[in-house]
Amino acid sequence: MTNEIINNAGTITIKEIKDCICPHANDKECLLFIELCKSLGADPWMKDVHFIKYSQSAQPQFVIGIGFYLKAAQSHPKYRGHKSWTEGEGDNLKGCAEVYVDGYMIPVYVEVDRAEYDTKKAMWLKMPKTMIKKTALSQALRQAFSELFRATYTEDEVPDIVNISEKRKEQVIEVTKEEIKPRSECFTIDQAKTQIEALTLEELETVTKGDIVNPITDILQDVYKDDQPKVRQFGIDRVKELKTKARAEAKKESINKEIEVLSGNTKDAEPEPTFVV
Repeated sequence: MTNEIINNAGTITIKEIKDCICPHANDKECLLFIELCKSLGADPWMKDVHFIKYSQSAQPQFVIGIGFYLKAAQSHPKYRGHKSWTEGEGDNLKGCAEVYVDGYMIPVYVEVDRAEYDTKKAMWLKMPKTMIKKTALSQALRQAFSELFRATYTEDEVPDIVNISEKRKEQVIEVTKEEIKPRSECFTIDQAKTQIEALTLEELETVTKGDIVNPITDILQDVYKDDQPKVRQFGIDRVKELKTKARAEAKKESINKEIEVLSGNTKDAEPEPTFVV
């Protein structure tokens, strides 16, 4: 580990983190913060990442800014755009977002209810639609680019960055190195393919929404990270295959109906009159 970040804004050192960002942080935590910022390409001076620690004995926490989510996603080679909007009013207000990713069969879709995140304070009182829309978008971006944003949360998903309640602290990332499942504990590619082959076309085209998750996305969570692109591509090919079969069956059925109609007309038709001269 190095003890500073070099970015467009210059550098940030352990001393500067303690003096300007998180006075309660120790050297080890500052180094972890620096390494996280470097791995994400985040600039703490631009508030891409907030470093929170309430006392010397408290657990350090990181919160990601929504601007960084957008900046990182837009620089990803598979990013193909996004849109976010709101539906409903008042207590029934909800935020919706779609993120388009190259190679995905359907856009990543998320919707969240205002009641789950509204703190009744500050910006939530002034601009509830903007806040819930940003929350939905941040969650959709996390799902679409999980390799970039694993176990991170935005400031809009945390009630109060300065004075966060004990009840909601669990929603903020703790500074620990994420454990990656060893290959021995994951599905093999063949096992994942077998599970995908057992799914119907309707199941494969399920849109991720709220608690409903596309089954391929669910399967990928148990696939070793290096094997995930192959399994995802198999899922895409499987959908194409099933759609082709469905079209062929529909065409075959249509032709059979036409034959039945024609056969019926021939059988029921009255014989033509015979003229004798």
